[in-house]
Amino acid sequence: MKKILLTTLGAGLLPLSSHAALTAGQTVGIDFGSIAPATGTGFNQFDAFNNSIANGATLDWSALGINAGVLQDNTGANITGLDFSVENQSGQNTSRADVTNGTTGPAPFNDASVFQDSIISNNQGSAPLVDGGYLLFTFTGLDDSLTYDLTGGFDGNNDNFDSTWSFDSGSAGIDTNQNDSIASFLSTPGATTAYQSVTGLQTDGSGNLVIQVTRDTLHVNAGALTLTAVPEPSSAALLGLGGLALILRRRM
Repeated sequence: MKKILLTTLGAGLLPLSSHAALTAGQTVGIDFGSIAPATGTGFNQFDAFNNSIANGATLDWSALGINAGVLQDNTGANITGLDFSVENQSGQNTSRADVTNGTTGPAPFNDASVFQDSIISNNQGSAPLVDGGYLLFTFTGLDDSLTYDLTGGFDGNNDNFDSTWSFDSGSAGIDTNQNDSIASFLSTPGATTAYQSVTGLQTDGSGNLVIQVTRDTLHVNAGALTLTAVPEPSSAALLGLGGLALILRRRM
């Protein structure tokens, strides 16, 4: 009887996240710079500058055709089933903005080509600004059983680029009454880094994670993103039990 119970436990637990697009511990990086990341950095260069995103439009990674439309993780391995998009609701077309602080952040942002060249931003001269204008970054195809840690890069030494970053599990956009968390990414005079991180983000139950960057002053912008899948403590414990069950089974 013990054998049957242990076998069932192990068999039921082992497949967790086996079909996930981004598995626990895996990281995907999005670079909005004009210079391609250095070889081996594993960042996906979102070509939003050669493909300026019109106000009200959305651009998907899969539509760019880069790496056959497949995102790669930070080791350069393909991630099947995962997509990333940028929706522009800033009131202006997107364009390139050169950074002013010229610094890099902690790994994996310590590659100069990832952030020290430029950022994605609304084009200040293309149309009137919209109050509350924003960019919406959406990851689709994520594993709902995991939580996610996000690090965002921005121009942190220029208060014209102050923005509020909101994180929500709703695929239709940000509901300020139901945000998972909100963080203001604001300028710091003399700052040596321009990155902030948020942990424990969740999907909407359908594999979507939405990040809204809303302008506080003149520009809504982002330099780079990294998203890391983190196993839930309960899932990690269950996996441990499953492994223990298999060990005990072999000893019986």
